[in-house]
Amino acid sequence: RLRKNKFPNLELFGTAGSFFLNPVVHKSKLAKLLKKYPTLQYYPIDKLDYPKPDDPKFRHADHVKVAAGWLLEEIGWAGKRIHDVGTPPHQALVVTNWGQATPKQLLAYTQAMQKDFYENFKIRLEPEVNII
Repeated sequence: RLRKNKFPNLELFGTAGSFFLNPVVHKSKLAKLLKKYPTLQYYPIDKLDYPKPDDPKFRHADHVKVAAGWLLEEIGWAGKRIHDVGTPPHQALVVTNWGQATPKQLLAYTQAMQKDFYENFKIRLEPEVNII
């Protein structure tokens, strides 16, 4: 049900699912992000849970994953659309072909996302999909 609410109808629109990897950041970077975005989702590199920074799982870890989709939503990419390329309103990590988008348009859109992400967070956003 959650997936159905966040994703476009896969029978009608093309998507590769989550387009970008959740970036791995040093805990010092996480601390800076949490000052500005206290509800930022993050988790240990090896698990998909959301413990607090003082959780024992973090005591010996120097790095964590931060939620790329959550951060993309913060900078306005949820529900954004340029021509026939865009993201659903409730999932900024899913790049969707809403009709007749070309590969060049899809690539330009995702590169704009990466550029904006870096300008806002100084974190490189890496594709999860294979671009051929």
